Amino acid sequence: MRILELPSRGSASIHALHSYSPLADLSGIKSIVFPKPGQMRSRRVVSRSNARSAGKYPSWKMGRMMHWESSNELNTFRLLDCDPNFTSYSEQPCRIAYVMDGVERVHYPDILVTAAGGKQLWEVKTRSNAIEAEVLARADFLSRVLPHWGYQYRTVLAEDLLRQPHLSNANLLVSLRGMGYTCSPAAIQGRDQGHL
Repeated sequence: MRILELPSRGSASIHALHSYSPLADLSGIKSIVFPKPGQMRSRRVVSRSNARSAGKYPSWKMGRMMHWESSNELNTFRLLDCDPNFTSYSEQPCRIAYVMDGVERVHYPDILVTAAGGKQLWEVKTRSNAIEAEVLARADFLSRVLPHWGYQYRTVLAEDLLRQPHLSNANLLVSLRGMGYTCSPAAIQGRDQGHL
């Protein structure tokens, strides 16, 4: 899975997200708020009144239903389930309040992904949406300041999620698991590389 990489400028780590820190003032991040204990998401995704496509995906890696707002997020969940490089993920993980260009703003990243290298906040966008001026400015800003809070920020392109045979192999693995078959996620990775 390819991720649109924006330049990173230094990093420090702050573990107490809800306590005051001088770096919070310097970074432009006012707060990062995660759901209360017992809640899964920072905002509601699936509801009866949704005008757009949304649904639930039964993640076998996470052992629960994941709520998605677009087919691109659904594809991301399927690929994350099958990729052994990622240990966990969650949808609509937090609310980020920040100040950019003197304006207070709020952003809800699509997915929090945990890998061996650390935690990443992902935004899943089509290429045309990802290059809009406002989206580019936000991605550049958050990719620079969130490492101070212990997170990398990434924009994942929807078109890259559709690459074949990677997505079709992930869909096959997910459907086989749904029918009761067990298969190692590493096997799908080997199949993508022509080993199966």
